[in-house]
Amino acid sequence: MNEQGTDNQEKSELTALTSEHKEKAAEDTTAKNNDIFTLTAGDIMDRQTIWASPEDSIEAVIELMDLHNTGYVIIGNEGVCQGIISRSNIAEAISPFLKPEFAQWHRPLDDSSLHIKIKWFMTAPVQTVGLFETLDEIVTKMCSLGIRSLAVVNADEKVVGIINVFNVFKILLKKSENTRVIDESSESQTLVRQST
Repeated sequence: MNEQGTDNQEKSELTALTSEHKEKAAEDTTAKNNDIFTLTAGDIMDRQTIWASPEDSIEAVIELMDLHNTGYVIIGNEGVCQGIISRSNIAEAISPFLKPEFAQWHRPLDDSSLHIKIKWFMTAPVQTVGLFETLDEIVTKMCSLGIRSLAVVNADEKVVGIINVFNVFKILLKKSENTRVIDESSESQTLVRQST
């Protein structure tokens, strides 16, 4: 066999190996992307739940949210969840004239909206998921109900955490970054093989 024939054969073998490598990388990436949906509520939830009483004022709950740097507070008594409140619920509840951009029109009466009891603005009943429900089930539930947060309950129906859309986004972004690294690694290995 001449030198050109050997080169062509090596290129064919290299192309076959590269194709196999790409297929294997694609299968691995697909499997890893599918693994993400087997994560459970217990894997991705915020374990730190902040509680307030239904009798607390909007102002008190805003202070709790600021203190704990959270966007959601569980409303209930003695560990029994009666509702949930988010920053967006509160934004709808208070006077718009409390916002800095409307300060020039602020009236003393606007401050009274801060003293309304939180029970009048909380979302109730609270939608829940079990500790072992998968990310797929969580996303399906959020989408079908049009909600952004779910309380996570244990077998005794006690709230042990909370999941919101940002928890889901973080998982998806993390997985996306890992997939991108795998894809880039596959491409660089392919380029190295082709150049040799």
